Amino acid sequence: MLFLVAGNRRVNGAQASGLAYEAAYPADLAFIRTQTGFEPDSVPPTGHAHPIRAWMDPRLLEFDKVWACAGAPALVFSIDPEALRRLAGAVAGDFTGYWAASS
Repeated sequence: MLFLVAGNRRVNGAQASGLAYEAAYPADLAFIRTQTGFEPDSVPPTGHAHPIRAWMDPRLLEFDKVWACAGAPALVFSIDPEALRRLAGAVAGDFTGYWAASS
C-alpha cells in the first residue's frame, strides 16, 4: 500500500487500516525494494515493480502543486495534486495526523 501525504503529516495506522480494509503498517526496507523496485527514500508515486494500491491525503489537493520523489534520493518533480492522484491511481481519504518535530 502507498499513502501519499504532506511532509508535515504522518500516516495514522488505525485510520489507514480502516481505509485499506487490512492492517497498514510501515514496511521494512527489503519489502519496499522488492515491491517497488526503488530505494525506500526515493519511491515515486508510479512505475513500481508490482501494482500497489494507493491513497492520498485530501489536504494535498489544497496546494497548487506538490513535489514527489522521482526514483532517486536527489530527484523530485512538481505536479498538480489532482494529476498526482490520477497518476498514482490513488483514492483520497483521511488517514493522517499532524506531526511536529521536537525541539
